[in-house]
Amino acid sequence: MVPIELDLCNECGTPFLAGVADGATVRLPVVGEVKSMSKSQRLMMGIMVAVALMALIVMVAFIGGHIFG
Repeated sequence: MVPIELDLCNECGTPFLAGVADGATVRLPVVGEVKSMSKSQRLMMGIMVAVALMALIVMVAFIGGHIFG
């Protein structure tokens, strides 16, 4: 048992989650590897996804309003 305040194992000295952040990648089908993109490219991609989702929600609400309204 290791207290939550510690960042290392008090028996072997290994940091918790060591090496996990280095190996984690996100690969999207059309875009490719997100980690290799610049911050501005990731920001633009996030904005485009948010706008696309918002447009989809508005379309569903508009069509649903005409069908059920």
